[in-house]
Amino acid sequence: ARPQRLDGGAVLWHGYIHDVTDMKRQALQLQETERLLQQLMNDMPVGLCMVDAQRRIYFRNRRFLEHFGYAEAEVPTLHEWALLAYPDGDYRQQAAHAWGQAMAGARAQGGVIAAQPYRVTARDGAQHVMDIGGLLFGEHFLATFQDRTEQQAQSELLHRLAYVDGLTGIANRRQFDQQLEAEWRRCRRSGKPLAVLLLDIDYFKQYNDLYGHQQGDECLKAVATALRGQLGRSHDLVARYGGEEFVCLLPECDAAGALHKGQELCHAVQALGLAHAQSRVADVVTISVGVACQAHAIFHATQGRSDGAQNVAHIRLHQCAPAVEHGAVLVVDDLNLQAVGRHIDADLRAVLIELGVLRDHRVNLGVQRADPCRVLACAFGAGA
Repeated sequence: ARPQRLDGGAVLWHGYIHDVTDMKRQALQLQETERLLQQLMNDMPVGLCMVDAQRRIYFRNRRFLEHFGYAEAEVPTLHEWALLAYPDGDYRQQAAHAWGQAMAGARAQGGVIAAQPYRVTARDGAQHVMDIGGLLFGEHFLATFQDRTEQQAQSELLHRLAYVDGLTGIANRRQFDQQLEAEWRRCRRSGKPLAVLLLDIDYFKQYNDLYGHQQGDECLKAVATALRGQLGRSHDLVARYGGEEFVCLLPECDAAGALHKGQELCHAVQALGLAHAQSRVADVVTISVGVACQAHAIFHATQGRSDGAQNVAHIRLHQCAPAVEHGAVLVVDDLNLQAVGRHIDADLRAVLIELGVLRDHRVNLGVQRADPCRVLACAFGAGA
């Protein structure tokens, strides 16, 4: 309003009074609420950061900084943070793809970004397993980081206790059984071969009696390490089957390959040079190996059961024990291998016929010399 001069010479001023007490109180309350909210977010037990439309990180809470150790100047944007948090380029691409899918899902599902596990590298080089999720609001988002490293370590420990032999550190019987079942089904679908090798330390009871159980345990660990060292493919498996028995699972391995691998395993164990004064076959620790190779005859005889090849390998090793010297490798396959040497013994023939693996009696025991291991191969006649 403008001032107004009156007739008497006085000046009249007009004024307005607006009570802002409530507005001021509300503003102060809002500021206090924001302060409390920021303090609450800063003290949250999970890492938090807020990112704007330009992917600038404009808020980091205390736990976020503790988790990763990157200062604001080092990682002003999400791009710089990702370069340091995911130093491996391939994994960084995988993480970016997974996060992009999570963001797309959030836009379609009310803004909730589903948490997923990521392997994140901190400033000190330590790797953390983080569940990263959050909330999407407009073009901004709040990311949450929950450290699962300890939980993951506990899970891995439980898995190790469940699937790894405590003495030797290789797979145990449970892991072997599960992998055999999976590989058996896969090989049935693909028609590719599957070989099972059952291995036994020769005269191990006598070894324990002579050298003691503590030394026996050391022997088992040394043999396990030697066997594992001979399996170069990632999908091959060696496991402790029980006591002094071990088992190898060789997917996509035919009878010839299994026989060759059996020879290598025999040589590797003998090369350890572990003294065995009570062995009747050598002055060092040796093994014998039974081999079964999955093929149509074994599938038919076992009605598609995954324990079929396993049982046949066991028969190879133990039903023929009187005829087997140290380092012997006994192989059963449905291929027509050249028959050499003397006829197989009657007990083994009867067992194989009962299983249905053999359909006539024209079976010979092939003998080859491959010092220091003696290799025996079962060969079928033409009617097998």
